[in-house]
Amino acid sequence: MTKLKIGLYIGRFQPFHQGHLYIIQKALESCDKLILIVGSISRARTIKNPWNFEERKRLIEANLKAIGQEFADRLTILGVEDQMYNEAKWNDSVRALVLEHAVPYASIILIGHDKDETTYYLKAFPEWSRIELPNFNKLNATLMRNEYFAGKAPADIHGLTISTQQYLSEFKQTQAFLNLQSEYRYIKAHKASWAKAPFPPIHVTTDSVVICNDHILLVKRGGYPGHGLWALPGGFLEQKEWVWQGLIRELQEETSIELSIEELKQYLVNIQVFDHPGRSQVGRVITHGGLFQIPGNTLPKIKANDDAAAAKWFPLKEFWAMSDQMHDDHYYIVKHLIFS
Repeated sequence: MTKLKIGLYIGRFQPFHQGHLYIIQKALESCDKLILIVGSISRARTIKNPWNFEERKRLIEANLKAIGQEFADRLTILGVEDQMYNEAKWNDSVRALVLEHAVPYASIILIGHDKDETTYYLKAFPEWSRIELPNFNKLNATLMRNEYFAGKAPADIHGLTISTQQYLSEFKQTQAFLNLQSEYRYIKAHKASWAKAPFPPIHVTTDSVVICNDHILLVKRGGYPGHGLWALPGGFLEQKEWVWQGLIRELQEETSIELSIEELKQYLVNIQVFDHPGRSQVGRVITHGGLFQIPGNTLPKIKANDDAAAAKWFPLKEFWAMSDQMHDDHYYIVKHLIFS
């Protein structure tokens, strides 16, 4: 009996464009069915990930129906969460999704274009065969997003499908677009201020994970990037301070936490480096996450200060459902420091 051929295509589709459509059509020429896995779900909106999973899913379905219902009927769209600092867990999540939706004994074929360091996952599943496809017309979603947030009309952005042009035109009328456009302008200005540096800058920061009585201390960002998102108290390390000093200084500056330097130093139980190359939108930023375990049943008094718009203790059971409200990789820093 001939094995059913099931193609697997993984991407973020931010936004879905003609290159993605080309790969899907080519995949369905050689496969009976196609599983499309949408990455980076459950993340806050940023200029890198402007659209959530449901929005991208509807857009992909609209594009497939536009070229023929038979294509849409052979496609299964699934979502997978990021697992920053735990790549093995992400790989296992993808495997589990595929095996759950593939018939037994089917032949799995991983399909895609190995374009740069962001497509390393294509080599993570040696048990599946691969079909390598070219980059259709050298299209680049990052350039498309930059043109879009810079103010270019979707109809004038090279490589967008008609369905995507229509959706992006509608999205331009939302508050979410205006917020993202402001963020885009801030990040562009920040990068321009470093453009004449002799070497690409590498920034060093600190971020504090403060736990007390099954609560975590978070601040709401008052500025860009990440305006309005919740974050770990933190900031840039100063020239003449140790990392532990930077952790405590930023924690006190942003939250006015009612604990002394000596107490906080005593409660600092772990410091780890978090250096995912894509962790920050402003460029290469390496942060040091510090875990503070504060004893007792009474939460120390706090008050937002400096550039924090708010400071709040959240129950941990509530925090675990906040991944789409968290700035940068802060949600994953917390997971790693608490569970590793």
